[in-house]
Amino acid sequence: MKKFKKMVLISGLALTVVAAPVTLTEPSSAAEVNSTVSTAGELINTVNFGLIKNKFLDLYGFTTVEIRSGNNVVKMVGEKRVQAINSGNAVVYAYDIKGNYVIYNINVK
Repeated sequence: MKKFKKMVLISGLALTVVAAPVTLTEPSSAAEVNSTVSTAGELINTVNFGLIKNKFLDLYGFTTVEIRSGNNVVKMVGEKRVQAINSGNAVVYAYDIKGNYVIYNINVK
């Protein structure tokens, strides 16, 4: 599970760092296939993420993290760490320095 969480986190960070500058110069072919990457301040990716109660999702590569729904399911621990507290679903937005964001749909079991 730790390897999976690290892989998802690294994938999200890689998309934030690599995909955003590409879209500023010209549209990428990935945007036409099945992605919503466009310009600065836009949605980069949506990640479906499963967590177990009392486990953490670290989003340290982002500048701002906010819980959009599911405050009774997850809580913020510090500025960029999300902890699962109850079973259910939550939506967390993570923003990079350019204002682009990744949506994390978190399912807590």
